[in-house]
Amino acid sequence: MFSNEHVRAEHPEEVFTMKMQRVMGLLLGAALLVGPVQAEDGWISLFNGKDKSGWHLRNANGHDSWSVEDGALVNTPPADGHGTDLISDLVFWNFELETDFMVPAMNQNSGVYLRGRYEIQILGDHGRPPSGGGCGSIYQLQTASSNPTKRPGEWNHLRAVIVEDVANVWINDVQVIENCKLTRATGSELDRNYQLLGPIFLQGDHGRVAYKNIRVRPMEDNYGDGWIKAFNGKDLTGWQLLWDRENTWEVRDGAMTAVKSGGNDIRTERDDFFNKKVHVEFKVDQNKNSGIYLRGNYEVQVYGSFGKETPTFYDAGAVYGKIAPKVNALTTADQWQVVDAIIVQDSEKGDVPWMEVVVNHRVVIPWQRIEEKYETHPARTTGGPMNDDPKVTGPLRFQGDHDEVAFRNVWIQPLD
Repeated sequence: MFSNEHVRAEHPEEVFTMKMQRVMGLLLGAALLVGPVQAEDGWISLFNGKDKSGWHLRNANGHDSWSVEDGALVNTPPADGHGTDLISDLVFWNFELETDFMVPAMNQNSGVYLRGRYEIQILGDHGRPPSGGGCGSIYQLQTASSNPTKRPGEWNHLRAVIVEDVANVWINDVQVIENCKLTRATGSELDRNYQLLGPIFLQGDHGRVAYKNIRVRPMEDNYGDGWIKAFNGKDLTGWQLLWDRENTWEVRDGAMTAVKSGGNDIRTERDDFFNKKVHVEFKVDQNKNSGIYLRGNYEVQVYGSFGKETPTFYDAGAVYGKIAPKVNALTTADQWQVVDAIIVQDSEKGDVPWMEVVVNHRVVIPWQRIEEKYETHPARTTGGPMNDDPKVTGPLRFQGDHDEVAFRNVWIQPLD
């Protein structure tokens, strides 16, 4: 991944060690692959056609009405009760969704929820005029322009694109929803925390329905209005070194790269960020260490902890020294890892911020308060802060004083 120009030729054992670390990262990551497998064209398959891996019930104690039959997810609620909804383990922000669906009879009712909040109605209503609760509508928010669904028992194709707060929907290659402004949740939503990434959820508490060929393509290379592209992919314009010492950062292959161990941290010149969302991709070798600091103080840990079964406060995705990730979501060391983080706090009333951290589309730190107490490091914020004040603005900062690391596709959305 990285150039070895700084490794002296008279120490070939160092080169060998670095190569072995990368090999171990690949092997360990493959042995415990938790992150999503993304195809070269960017699509992530959410259903393997064999079992319910990658999905969980909305109500763990509810009646599991979902089964896998002939390569399809089939919902069959009991005649005298309700089934339960099925939720993807992965969460997304801007994305394209495709799936095939089939309702076996008229009036059978289901729904596909984008980010777990916005329902695309699925209904056996072939031949009927469009309605606010009809198939393809954003439920009671925008009525489908037409009803191109097939007869009961036949498979239909659904495509949806959601970018920020706008959705478009196609049924059987006919656009039925154009630029729907998602001004509110549509009912039975998972939550109303609209700033958070959310899952795909399949409604299962109403009627019989089947889904197959479920896949998502994250759209993470061009965010919408309100986002700042913090790194241009060409040079370090808009960034400055944290300390008055050697510059150890370069742009290599379109990535901000810390090119030697024990170097300097780098931060955005702009330092007035308080409440914000951040999207970053990083690449690091096995057991190598870095960090993403929100406001310059709150570190989301970057670490090559590939293959580690039980992550700690020091592993990738942790709020350093305070909260360990609930799962190791890294893929393998040869791949770019994707981080989405949010920090929100009322500067007048809130004594500490709330945060959520998502790694490779998996929530590793669920939405929660970041208390001033510490588990492993005596800081009000996290280890290595710029000023350790939880109530001040600050820059986005990348740690470069430990090991080699690379960052790319850096976006910031101020929420103030």
